[in-house]
Amino acid sequence: MKRFSVYLFSGLILFSLSLSGQRAWDFSKDSIIERLRKDVFVLSAAEMQGRESGTEGERLAAAYVKKRMQEIGLEPMFEGSFFQEVPFYGELTPGPNNHLTIGREPFTYGDDFYVLPQSGNTSISAKVVYAGFGLEGVEGHDDYQDIKRINGKIVMLEY
Repeated sequence: MKRFSVYLFSGLILFSLSLSGQRAWDFSKDSIIERLRKDVFVLSAAEMQGRESGTEGERLAAAYVKKRMQEIGLEPMFEGSFFQEVPFYGELTPGPNNHLTIGREPFTYGDDFYVLPQSGNTSISAKVVYAGFGLEGVEGHDDYQDIKRINGKIVMLEY
């Protein structure tokens, strides 16, 4: 029995599964590349509608991944299912008091900033530290190199 992990992103779930020795599977470099190429083309096709959570495209992509897992003999891990149930917070509905002001400059919700699901409901006053895209160690780039301390400060990142 071989153990390996299958990582699925863009609205799909992370699995760590066992491959039973019942089915032959070609792990040659060419075979792996061809399977990956096919999977990328299928999952990125227009029919998958971007695979956004809660859409028909996500359901189609999940069904495809399940089929591929079954083809190679993977066993479901989640109480007999290939799918793991996770809470999903759908459309974000901001409250009437969601606002952001830096100094005396107000910002517009949805254009300038967003509040994530499960965010706290509070007011805060702190110094803001700008950290670009928040990258470190990417081709020698470090957005934090000139920042002395971030404890107790709000770190503002580009997206």
